[in-house]
Amino acid sequence: MLAQTPQFGEYLTVLINLDLSLHSMEVVNKITASLELPPQFIHFYIRNCITNCTEISDKNTQHRFVRLVCVFLTALIRNRLVNVQEILIEIQVGKVNSSNYSFVKTIKLRYKN
Repeated sequence: MLAQTPQFGEYLTVLINLDLSLHSMEVVNKITASLELPPQFIHFYIRNCITNCTEISDKNTQHRFVRLVCVFLTALIRNRLVNVQEILIEIQVGKVNSSNYSFVKTIKLRYKN
């Protein structure tokens, strides 16, 4: 199994640095559901997703990817793989403007406590 090999760290590094796509998020979601991953991997991946979202110039594409990332974040929160407060910090650090994205605002309100 790959998770028990020395190359697993390299595999995770490649995943962190992949361009944002539905497929890359699906892969990471399946891996987080089946393996216990280092928390720093999940946070680096989240930060990469948020950064990628903020760098998309086409507003429609950006909106679509922000929604996908929010669904991904919600799954991580629901499965208790990340702390809600840490997600909120990542969103703030990533400068995702919650006034433009009602679903980001919803995550903030839903998990604020």
